[in-house]
Amino acid sequence: MKRFLILIIFILPLWGCNTGIQVEKTVSLPSIEDVKEAYYKSYEAFTWFDLTTLPADSSSKEINGRIYNRVNHDIIKTYADLEKYLSSLFTKDIVQEMLSNKSTCYIDIEGELYTMLADRGTDIYKGEAILEVKQINDKEYICTVEVELLGNDFSVTGYETHYYSYELKDGQWLFTNFYLYK
Repeated sequence: MKRFLILIIFILPLWGCNTGIQVEKTVSLPSIEDVKEAYYKSYEAFTWFDLTTLPADSSSKEINGRIYNRVNHDIIKTYADLEKYLSSLFTKDIVQEMLSNKSTCYIDIEGELYTMLADRGTDIYKGEAILEVKQINDKEYICTVEVELLGNDFSVTGYETHYYSYELKDGQWLFTNFYLYK
């Protein structure tokens, strides 16, 4: 009995060792509403790079001749927070592209995230957008966005359709393609 206990004491820790065998995490299938919520969060985050910036307060600093304002967001306080948030929505390649293309838009100054304020207008000839979500299989959804096309008098003249893939990648649900349509 004593030898059996000693054997268990030495073997139990080995069960926790990394054996090199990949164990796939079980990730629950999101509901259609969950996917819609992820789409809207992703759309908002994408606008922080191509349409506007994160909300900022009046506290500003000048770095290399550029004026940066301190970001005023509930959960995003540092550049690492921004990267972590984006990584919860998009694949690594999309996050890297977002951050590298706009590398001077966001910087950490003294441990806080600052942004260089910038806004651009949207396409005034694009109207309302309707989002539909379809489950393709247990690892992919497709978000279809149908956008009104407006004429010079701002009446609807047609529609265009955009597709976004929301997929299970490395144990996390992420958008594998994303862009702004306005």
